[in-house]
Amino acid sequence: TLFSQDEINVLFLGNSYTFVNDLPNMIEEIAENENKIFNHKSVTPGGCTLFQHVDSQTSMSEIRKGNWDYVILQEQSQLPSIDYYRHNAMKPAYKTLYDSIMFYNHTAKVIGYMTWGRRNGGKQCVNFGEGIYCSADFADFNHMQDSLTAAYCENAYATNSYVAPVGEAWRTALATDPTLVLHSSDDSHPSYDGSYLAA
Repeated sequence: TLFSQDEINVLFLGNSYTFVNDLPNMIEEIAENENKIFNHKSVTPGGCTLFQHVDSQTSMSEIRKGNWDYVILQEQSQLPSIDYYRHNAMKPAYKTLYDSIMFYNHTAKVIGYMTWGRRNGGKQCVNFGEGIYCSADFADFNHMQDSLTAAYCENAYATNSYVAPVGEAWRTALATDPTLVLHSSDDSHPSYDGSYLAA
């Protein structure tokens, strides 16, 4: 679907998971090889959540430009795995962003950029001003990925939007070849190969 047009305009709203290795530029290079024009803009402050994008004048200004064919929404990496924030932060922020995108970009497609589990799973705890809330103590990458996949799919179903199943692509690739290194040394961010697979 993405490459059915000769030229597309894409807005990325995310954080370092999109910024590291310059994912949008990777996609642009792939598009060039297909003789397509991929115009893009990114708003990707480190650690940014979707509810922070809702409050961001920069993010909302880009949405209001009204010229986007696709808008990619990437949530903070831990938040979808923590039930409290998944339901009380991610879900309403995704819906608010979706509504704003569709208001100013009537034909745009909204795509949730499904991220990946930490290399070794583990308990994820964050505090975004409402106290510390934690996830389950995930046994491994696959256990955490189950939670992330569910969160992104729930939001897509609720808004009739789309999902780029990057985390599931990672799961499949790692199951096929366990020697692949898709995480960087922090066991969280993508390696170059991880970003390339995402692209």
